[in-house]
Amino acid sequence: MLTTTRAVIATLGGTASVEALLGVKRSAVSNWRVTNKFPARTFLAIQARLKAAGATADPCLWAFQIDRAA
Repeated sequence: MLTTTRAVIATLGGTASVEALLGVKRSAVSNWRVTNKFPARTFLAIQARLKAAGATADPCLWAFQIDRAA
């Protein structure tokens, strides 16, 4: 199981591959490396691509919002 955003990005083929997969700019991918968090909206796309590569990532790497009122 991958435990850092850096490892996930590397497994997906690097910055350019993640940019293309998610339709984001290089600066976004760089920020995810620094903060060690991906936006929640990227979860399904990244996890699907990781699964195809035979890898998994810790769900804690995503910045999910929890609705405490529910």
